[in-house]
Amino acid sequence: EILFAGTLNERKNYKTLIKAFAVISHDYPDWSLVIAGNGEIEVAKKISTDLNIQEKVSFTGWVSGSEKDKIFSNASIFCLPSFSEGFPMAILDAWSYELPVIATPVGGIIDFAVNKKNMLLFNPKDYLELSKNLSELISDKNLYGKLAIASKNFKFNIFSEEKIIKSLDNIYQNLLDE
Repeated sequence: EILFAGTLNERKNYKTLIKAFAVISHDYPDWSLVIAGNGEIEVAKKISTDLNIQEKVSFTGWVSGSEKDKIFSNASIFCLPSFSEGFPMAILDAWSYELPVIATPVGGIIDFAVNKKNMLLFNPKDYLELSKNLSELISDKNLYGKLAIASKNFKFNIFSEEKIIKSLDNIYQNLLDE
């Protein structure tokens, strides 16, 4: 499963993901797209129907707790096609489940993203580029493994609770020393 989690609105660019999935869906009949979030659900459903992929796209609505855990645990790829972001919690969630991530080089994402090293990046206006990234990640097991390991690295070595607490402690110590 390919997972999107967030509010369905223009900024989150979910339409590009649906279009990109439509391009590859016939090549990967066992794959589906799960869209978790609130917002323009009816618009997204209509796009899926218009592209004749409605049977392969599911809409969960906003999820939390055990429902969120189930959706992230069942996913194989996380995609966030946003036009703009700060630093998205959804990517932190994906990393916590060690999912390979496909995203756009916007906001705080660019502070960590290295294309094909720790995630795949694409131009948010280019659904064909996203479809190629999805296809590559599905079919290239080495790349898939490399990006899953990168997510695990983010989870345990960069964004672990211990590392964040230590970083905050250092910031406060430096401020107190000034």
